[in-house]
Amino acid sequence: MSLATLRVEHADGLATVTLARPHRLNALDRRMAHELIEVMPRLDADDSVRAILLTGEGRAFCAGGDVHDLMVAFQGASFASKAAMVRLFNELMLRLVQIEKPVVAAVNGVAVGGGASLLLGCDVRYLSREAHVGFVYVRRGLSGADLGSTYLLPRLIGLARAQELLLTGRIISADEAERIGLAHRVLPPDDLLPAARALAAELAQGPTVALRMTKRALVAAFLRDLPSDLDLEGALQAQCMETADHREATAAFVEKRAPRFVGH
Repeated sequence: MSLATLRVEHADGLATVTLARPHRLNALDRRMAHELIEVMPRLDADDSVRAILLTGEGRAFCAGGDVHDLMVAFQGASFASKAAMVRLFNELMLRLVQIEKPVVAAVNGVAVGGGASLLLGCDVRYLSREAHVGFVYVRRGLSGADLGSTYLLPRLIGLARAQELLLTGRIISADEAERIGLAHRVLPPDDLLPAARALAAELAQGPTVALRMTKRALVAAFLRDLPSDLDLEGALQAQCMETADHREATAAFVEKRAPRFVGH
């Protein structure tokens, strides 16, 4: 397929998928969602690919959802249209989580909103020391229940820490992400991609069937009912997109000012 938002490279059993919208800090738009939904399962089904490395081009990993494509464009849309858009991104998350080949994330810069949630679907997360992570949905007048975050994040870092991050939208440093268990390693910027690629290459040279069966068992045990949770998150997020607070947060983002939330 012709890709406009991703770059995919194959070498020695390793597929590197690079989010390639650097002019928008690799923000997720609908085109990128569709392309990831197509590309990731294809790589999982490709026998020549034995591991996947996910990273971003430029100075960001992924700056969340593209405000203009996903918020401004949907201000006057019907509830059904908003719900359908949310389901698109939930499908992306489900496809990523269900990949049976090892997926290593090399987080080269900011990863917030949907970008932070993408990390939850990867098996190993290496972060640049300059990276920052934040589940900032509430800052946009949206629910923190997005892309499986309310299901996955507590299982990775514990309920108490997940509650604080999702309710405040606080952005944390790479060092804090490592301390709470969200990052596996934090590295100097120049060392990040070589280290992540070395790990992914090592996995690509490992026992493919054994790794696949290990991951299949882990995912089955860990994500026993993620699809139901994504359905609930989608319904809640579509409701949030109808609120005055979300409209105000979107306007404030575009106008580069602090939002004035009114509570409905």
